Amino acid sequence: MLAINEPAVTIKNIENAIIDYAWSHGLMVADLPQDYTGKQIAVVGSGPAGLACAAQLNKVCQFTDTEAEG
Repeated sequence: MLAINEPAVTIKNIENAIIDYAWSHGLMVADLPQDYTGKQIAVVGSGPAGLACAAQLNKVCQFTDTEAEG
């Protein structure tokens, strides 16, 4: 029983460990566009839909991803 003596391991902990491993071992690389158009757009929210939108927009313009406080 891990939660009795140690903090519980969450799905987020597992996902973060997998992503950290992939980045540190070169299994993931940033997909940067060849040229920026000079256009800018903001994507509010860093949930799955916001990140998918940002990934698509990154192909045609620079973007800023922000997460609301609170």
